[in-house]
Amino acid sequence: MLPTGRQLPLWLLASPLMEGPVTALERGPVVIHFFPLSFSDGCQIQNRRFQRAYPDLVAMGAEVFGISTDAPEFQAAFSQMLGLPFPLISDQDGHVASAFGVLRDTETVRAHRALFVIGVDNWIIEAWQSPNDLEVFPDPALAKKALESRVSEWPTLKEV
Repeated sequence: MLPTGRQLPLWLLASPLMEGPVTALERGPVVIHFFPLSFSDGCQIQNRRFQRAYPDLVAMGAEVFGISTDAPEFQAAFSQMLGLPFPLISDQDGHVASAFGVLRDTETVRAHRALFVIGVDNWIIEAWQSPNDLEVFPDPALAKKALESRVSEWPTLKEV
């Protein structure tokens, strides 16, 4: 897993799948949460947690993205079903999950539950991976805490 305190690799920033997060980094920090399977109960719980935290995260200048290895049409239907205010990215081949070090295995091409908070300088300011994908979900409060520790560095981002 890419650790806290490491800069995102340039080749990862150039990936077409990362276009949304990279563009968002021009405006402020980015919160990315990985989840294994759209429409599963656990992934609904996880995405609803970020849905509830979304106003607070946005108020702190962050943009939120969810990533799984499901097909784009599944991501779109899942997002619509939940009414998510943030985009879901389809990483069907698992390249992005693998680059972040959270691809569960190459056979099922499923991501572990994970959370990354990336600063405007492309440095990871928080990295977390679930020790048990079935029972332990990323906590948006961890993202808020990471953002609070760095928010003074982004005083004008809300004006952009």
